Formats: sequence, structure tokens, C-alpha cells
Amino acid sequence: MKDDEWAQNIIKDWDVKGMLSKESIIARLDKEIQNSYAIREEEEAALKGTFESICSEEGLLTETTLISILQRKANLPRSPDGIEAGKVIYASLAPPSTKSPPGLSLAELTRSLVWALPGRYASIIEEGSHSRVRTKADHRRLLFQSLASTNHNKQYDPESARRLALFNAFDVDRGDNHEFCSSNHDDDGDEIYHDLLDVLYSTQEVRHPGLSRVARDAFRGVAKHMASENEMPSLYTIGIPTDRFISLVKLLLALQFKPTEANMDLTGFETAAKSVCAAFCEEKNQVITWPMFDSALRDTVPYLFDPFYYMLSTTFLGTTGLFDVLDRPEVTNTSGGILKPALFSQLATFLSGGVYFGSLRRIHRCTGPTRTSPTEFVGAMESVPDEAIMVLSGTTSAGESCIFGVFSPKPRADGASVQPNDIPGHVGQEPCSVFQLAPVQDIFRGAIGKPGWTVDNDTVIFGQGGGVILGLKDGLRQVHVTHEVHKGDERTGVYRSNPWRGSWEVDFEISEMEIWSEQE
Repeated sequence: MKDDEWAQNIIKDWDVKGMLSKESIIARLDKEIQNSYAIREEEEAALKGTFESICSEEGLLTETTLISILQRKANLPRSPDGIEAGKVIYASLAPPSTKSPPGLSLAELTRSLVWALPGRYASIIEEGSHSRVRTKADHRRLLFQSLASTNHNKQYDPESARRLALFNAFDVDRGDNHEFCSSNHDDDGDEIYHDLLDVLYSTQEVRHPGLSRVARDAFRGVAKHMASENEMPSLYTIGIPTDRFISLVKLLLALQFKPTEANMDLTGFETAAKSVCAAFCEEKNQVITWPMFDSALRDTVPYLFDPFYYMLSTTFLGTTGLFDVLDRPEVTNTSGGILKPALFSQLATFLSGGVYFGSLRRIHRCTGPTRTSPTEFVGAMESVPDEAIMVLSGTTSAGESCIFGVFSPKPRADGASVQPNDIPGHVGQEPCSVFQLAPVQDIFRGAIGKPGWTVDNDTVIFGQGGGVILGLKDGLRQVHVTHEVHKGDERTGVYRSNPWRGSWEVDFEISEMEIWSEQE
């Protein structure tokens, strides 16, 4: 008997016995979670104790109760903004359901935490020669799917979707994992369909430890039938409403640092949240699609959801996991200058892996008509005690506020040549980069070995040749920014542009400039 025929006979037998029903699959998945290290023993005890202390008589965690416990244990504000963010968090954890009364059972909450917290599902989804390696992109996608609550009609491009899936499938930290990498988007289905395949393969009934398991591909027919029967959506037709996302992002920005008050005011993070949200949208106020979410979370705000993981871990598992709250820089909303708490939170979403914000101090400030010379300004930037964070603000002729800056981990050397990381491949340490905080948040990373900046008479230029160029002109009074997306820019330019944003340029008059650095 051929292997495929043998596998299909086993699958048919399982189907007849009801072992491939949705309920049976979920029951086996829950058993896999219990028997794995996805939730450790001490975390399981904490989760059960917390759940039993707050659940309803029906044994369910309701939206109201979740919001209440997040307010008590995770600094969720009690304001309308905080409650709205809590509703978004609840919806991200709750599976689609029509049960009455609504709520999450302990098993459903446990399952949701395993999917929501990074790396947890690795203990239950098998990886190896008969399956595929799951990557960070898989976790980003699970986040996206949990937040997506609407459909959109944006045109689907199959080739682009497959290219993205292939890129993400091989985006692993260790090259020796490549032999087990494979795309999860093909003629049979997209990434959601392949998730179902992974679950079917990993939770199959073990007939005997010494017998071969049914191969992952043998479940394709079952997966297609289940997808059709349960009207499983396509990854490329669902999206996140921008208003709901902004509600959540305000909270995530506010919690990047240790709270200074028991009930934070999230209204001060509204503008910052809109700038962050703009990084997730091709057009203003458009529904957030998977390709844009993936790009923004991977490249622009990789640490945005760290407070979300921290909230869930501390509230339900009694541990911080791999995440912690950052020490806050010594700055308030009443402090003079550009960088206020909300803008520091934006910086933390892409710099917290390599910058200790608690030690940041303002080293230099320029405001008003009197300016230091370009040479003196660059000298101040290159003489800071540690990394340099230069930020400038101004307003365009149309009245739009703009905030740009430069991050240089090695300012004494990055000007002549953008330096590599001290530890090759170290995750978290950004190279010398140009960044934008308003009206759209973005980061444009520098190419190793290219000159980070040059000084010429009354001008300081960050970048050259293509990509992104930030030019400070007229004795540090004017800014001209160009963002070019052309084939070949990655070879000639210093700072890489964002292909999603197309080519554009902006001019504005500088109102303030600051230089910050870590200082003991």
C-alpha cells in the first residue's frame, strides 16, 4: 500500500469515529497545551487561581470582568479611553462565538494566551522534516488575526501574497533552520489555511510511539473541507478598523514606560497614536490589511506590543515572561523642548532593544532665531557620552507639524561610515538611522559602511545618492526631506526608504532641535 493511500485510510477512519470534528480537534489541542511547556506548571496554577476568583457562575470570563482585572493588576486606566482599549483586548482574546451568556472559559482563555504570547505555541505545533518551521511572522499574523474585526475589498494580488509568505517563511534567526522552512501560501490556501494544517498534523491521535505519524500534507483535503464548512476567512479579506487600533495604540504607548500615576490620561497620546497608526495604513484612515500590519510591526514599531504581552503575563500567569516595563526618562508634559512622554513612547517602539531610556538626558537644544553653526551642531552630536538621538520639529507651509530625527549608536564614527553592530546579528540594536515621528512614524535604517552625514558650509546632510535624505539647510533653519523609492536606491543610498510610502518630499522651517544621550 502506498504511503498516501495508507495515510488517507487512517484519516477516513478518524473521520468516521468523529475524531476530526472541530470539537475533537480543539479538545486534543487543549490536551497538548496541558502536556506541554506552553504554560508552565506554576503559571497554570496562577492562571487557574485568578480565573476561578473572577469568573461568573457559569464559569466564564466576561468583557466587563476582564477590563476590571486589567484595571486592578495591569494599570489599565478607568477612563473611557482605557475602557475602550480594554474592549479591544477582550475581543482579541475571545474566539468567535454565539453562546449565551458570552464569555471565555478557562480552556478558551488558556488557548488565547498561548496564541497571543510570543513563542508559546512552539511547544504544541510540531516543527521538523514533516512540517514547517514557524517564524516571528507567524506570531505577527496571529496578532493581526486576533485584532481584525472587519472585511475589506482591497484587490488581492496572488503573486504579491505568495512572495510575502515566502519571505516570511525563511525569516528565521538561525540559518540552520532553513531546511525545515517552507511557504505557507499555495494553491490550496493561504496562511490561515496552513495554520489549520499545522494544528491537524500536530494534534493527530498518536496510535503508537513506534509507528509513523500521518504526514502534514495528507491532511490537506480535510483542511480544505473544514475551511469551507466553517466559512474560514481569507487572510487577505480581513482588516483592523483604524479607530479601534488607535484606541489600543494609545494604551500601548502609555504603558511603554512605568506609569507615574494610578489612572493615566490617554488623551495625551492621541496624536502619537495617530502617527503610529499611519505607519500601518497605505492611505489615511484606511482599514489596516495584513501586508501593511506585517511590514509596520516588523520594521517600524517592533516593540509596540511589549506592554500587551506584559499585561497578559502579569495579570493571568503571575510572571512578566520575557517582557518588562521600561524606566521612564526624566521628562514631563510641562518640560520645555520637543520630546515629551508620548514622543518618548514612540521612540521606545523601535529603540528599546538598544537604549536605556532611564538614563537619557538632553545634551543640546537649539530654539529661536539664534542657532549654532552646522559644524558646532555636528560637533555636539559627535561628542555625546553614548549614543546620540537628534530630533527636530517644525511646521510646513500647509500647517502640518513634522518631527524627524537621527539615531546614531556610535556618533563619533557613524558620520564617516555607518557602523555595524558590536555583536553581529544582535537583535534590538539599530544602526545609524533617520526616523520620523510625525505626521507618520517611520524609521529609515542606514547601510553599513556608507557615510552617515556630511557638513558643507551652512548645511548638514544625512544621506546621499537616493533613498531618504534629511537636509538641514540655511544655517540649521530649514529642512528638506526626500524619500525616493526607485530600483537601485538600496545600492546608492545611505538610508533605506519605505516602499509602501512611495516617493515624496517635504520642506519646513525648523522651530526646535535637540540632542539626547545616555548619561550616568
